Amino acid sequence: MGYDEGSTWGALSANPLVIPGTIQANGGMWLPDDVTIGFGNTISSPYATTEWVSATGMLTSTIGSSSVERNGTTETHTVTNFIFKPIANGVTWSNYAYQAAANLNFFRAQGSDGAEESIVNGAILHSSFVQGYHEDGGGPGGGDYYVGAKQSYTVDGAVGAGAEIPTRWELSLTPDGGTTPELALAVGSDKLAEFKGDVYVANRIIRSKSVYAGTDTTDDVSLHVCDSATAFTLTVTDGTQDGEEIKIINRGAGTVTLSGKLSSITAVSTLSSGESMVLNWDVTDDEWQ
Repeated sequence: MGYDEGSTWGALSANPLVIPGTIQANGGMWLPDDVTIGFGNTISSPYATTEWVSATGMLTSTIGSSSVERNGTTETHTVTNFIFKPIANGVTWSNYAYQAAANLNFFRAQGSDGAEESIVNGAILHSSFVQGYHEDGGGPGGGDYYVGAKQSYTVDGAVGAGAEIPTRWELSLTPDGGTTPELALAVGSDKLAEFKGDVYVANRIIRSKSVYAGTDTTDDVSLHVCDSATAFTLTVTDGTQDGEEIKIINRGAGTVTLSGKLSSITAVSTLSSGESMVLNWDVTDDEWQ
């Protein structure tokens, strides 16, 4: 990338170069000795040195070098890896440094800089938007950028001791004929995935499975396989989601007696060798059917 003195970017040695974003190379930032750089009012004041050093953070971790051409002269400058930390009242530089592969980190705290407080349930940790330009009847240059997709991370429960930050991830997509993103997929801190539409499986469905060789209680899985030469009792634990499905198979020689919240109308109480049964949880009736 090249810049000329007095260009539309400003005279580099005399005026601040304000960029609404970052100059990035190999995951880092180059900062010439004699160039003052600001960042679109996201930082209270620009820094003019080869390293970012302030009361609230510093930019370290040299990972390489980069070149900038100025007035026909190529200058080589240090490339440093950096992380920025959004907080309740703005953006500061973090004093965290990474010596390995480049990382993109987003930070969120309650309170204020220097007096950070624990994050709370429901707080947005990070959101990102994908936008595309549409002329919208205005011709070239007469349109605007519109959101096509959004992903977000929010705190999904009470923040506990020991650095516990339960998080929910959501992906929203703008549908054909729509103008705003709608929730398409979400995964909660309990690892429960929500699909707001049909699910197409290109290959076979893979189910989580547990095998029971004697009297036991079912695990939190989808497929339950009983394998015992003698009879035993299997207690089926309650479901959590309406319509949740499990399958119980008896491949052993012994008869399996089922206990738990099983419908007396739609479910059987025993499985002989070779028999199987599919059950669905009904939240209203509070039982497997």
